[in-house]
Amino acid sequence: MIRLLLPALLVLAAAPACKKTEDLKAQAMAKMAEARDKMCACKDHACAQKVQEEMTRWAQDIARRAGDRRPEPMSEEDQQRYTATTMQMAECAQKAYSPELTRPDAGVPRVDAAPPVEQADAAPPVEKITNADRLIKLTFDSLGDLALKKLVISYVRADGTIDDTYGTADVELGIPKPPDPADDPDRPIGAPVPAARPAYDGVQRCPSFAWRRGVRNEDTTSCLMLDAGLARPKCSVVEVWKRAIDKGAPEKALAVLELRGPPDQSWKLRIDDAPRGIHFAIDVPDTCAPTLEAPR
Repeated sequence: MIRLLLPALLVLAAAPACKKTEDLKAQAMAKMAEARDKMCACKDHACAQKVQEEMTRWAQDIARRAGDRRPEPMSEEDQQRYTATTMQMAECAQKAYSPELTRPDAGVPRVDAAPPVEQADAAPPVEKITNADRLIKLTFDSLGDLALKKLVISYVRADGTIDDTYGTADVELGIPKPPDPADDPDRPIGAPVPAARPAYDGVQRCPSFAWRRGVRNEDTTSCLMLDAGLARPKCSVVEVWKRAIDKGAPEKALAVLELRGPPDQSWKLRIDDAPRGIHFAIDVPDTCAPTLEAPR
């Protein structure tokens, strides 16, 4: 479903603001809200498919009118409205397409026999992780076909240790936006450039992880991504802290670090302590020289 709505970004994020553009934005948001309401009223696959086909025709019309205009960043308000609407529609689509809703005996409670539980098959305990750089390494090592869209580690010491009392870490994964297709040599100069089709279908959910006291808890989040995702950082947390200390960061403090990007990836380190009047922030470009990792 999201792939059908992405052309609307060309309206919502169109270039210079004018009354006509604002009218198109309002029309696009109204159409998306209308589609969401229709999808959320669907009880079966056929209904959801009809809504999807209607949105396909609308999205194709939007794409034709947009031509080869390149979208600029949406305002924060537009981004919030767009995300909320598409996520609500995705949840409703998932319910409508669910086999549980379309089976003949839908609505009738069904009890499946539970297989016997063998103690030997119990999952091993999750490893407790309190080192920020190790947490980052394990996260990137286990991405598979997904990409990292959010990484925030809070209350980290200068030696890279995540404080056992206050420390947290939040990670979200998604489906990376595919690269733009290679230029067609037969395309006339000035003709519209086709955009890459997103891999996200509007329904899929991707893993998200939250560490508390070194223990990981798993949840899910939208797979939607509008870029290729965060790259494995070149700077370690310890190196980021060293650069912050060189610029005056209090060495004994606990810091919040966030990896930001793309295209230009960087670390944001922040220390806030209102009662003591301490507020420190620094952006550290993620351009450190590669280091040889010690064998484990």
